[in-house]
Amino acid sequence: MTIVTLLSDYGIDNSTVGLLKGFILSTAPETTLVDLTHQVPSQDLLVAQFELGRAYRAFPKGTVHLAIVDPGIANKARPIAFQAGDYFFVGPDNGLFETVLEQEALQAVISLKPLPLPGISGVFHGRDCYAPAAAHLSLGKSLHDLGQAIDPQSLKRIEKHAQQESGHLVGWVQRIDPFGNLITNVPNAWVLAEERWRVRLPGHTLVFDTHKPDPEHKLQVRPGSIGVMEIAFEGESASEHLKVRTGCKVEFFKA
Repeated sequence: MTIVTLLSDYGIDNSTVGLLKGFILSTAPETTLVDLTHQVPSQDLLVAQFELGRAYRAFPKGTVHLAIVDPGIANKARPIAFQAGDYFFVGPDNGLFETVLEQEALQAVISLKPLPLPGISGVFHGRDCYAPAAAHLSLGKSLHDLGQAIDPQSLKRIEKHAQQESGHLVGWVQRIDPFGNLITNVPNAWVLAEERWRVRLPGHTLVFDTHKPDPEHKLQVRPGSIGVMEIAFEGESASEHLKVRTGCKVEFFKA
């Protein structure tokens, strides 16, 4: 029995996700469907790649991960499917899979061809292209039965990587959790290797001492549980307090 996970920005207040599941189960009725989330903020690729990158390894080998978040013009992004490490992925080629591609060896990647299904609309790739492809992969079909091989170097990137220089780290806020904490993409290990930092966001400069954290200060920079640095405001939302949103630049300067 194969697992297909689903991630999107479709929300849960409409039937779109149910429709996708229906298309998958009509083709592969024995498939186990697991929702990662459908509440990615609309068209937010940084959040989408963070949530996918955080969760995909929790599943058994052979799992198919279907992810659909696309801020571009409808269907402008090339539809792709690929195998990376022990997993399969299906979705738009727009940078959504960047975290996965940084963590796993790419085995093969294809550009999906339209499948001969009734009722194809040409404007809803989630139903007409991505869901059928995920269903066929769950049945054991080869990637190359679903499309044409493409150059892995041609895959799109978001280009908001954490960067490390001598005494200076640059990263981005990639997720704001339900409590308003700012989750960056700066690895804990980079920061904890030094003792004291000045942390700069637009309009704010904070001080962080890795050896002597200040629990009395409500605004805190701290190592996160998933391996990247976080900024929190005790009892309140750091996002609202600092007026920071996803995609904001965060810099660490050795103090």
